Amino acid sequence: MQLTARERAIMIVLMAEARELSTAELQTNFGLAFDRASRQKLNYLQLVGSRREGRQFVHTLTDLGWQSCRAEFEPEGPPLTGLTGGAMAALLRGVGRFMERSGYSPADLFDPSVHPPKAM
Repeated sequence: MQLTARERAIMIVLMAEARELSTAELQTNFGLAFDRASRQKLNYLQLVGSRREGRQFVHTLTDLGWQSCRAEFEPEGPPLTGLTGGAMAALLRGVGRFMERSGYSPADLFDPSVHPPKAM
């Protein structure tokens, strides 16, 4: 099942923030509307976990979601569209080259609870 640009952007934000984000935070802080259909799709694919907290949902990447985000860093990763898509793709590919050289994973870079491997 193909992800939309918005769904991919939501996953990238969840990866970069490495914490639970509410639907309101995604909208207010990152300009990303996370509608019911996209939430259900990403939950069904087990890429994002969502739970109710009060009157809203909060979301986090699953282990499978972290693995899926790794593809964003590949040289032949999925194309990004929109005004800043090319710049974002270049940045992600550059970070991917660094991870390849250093042995780091996305969790090493973004998840504050993960201790990265010692530098070589």
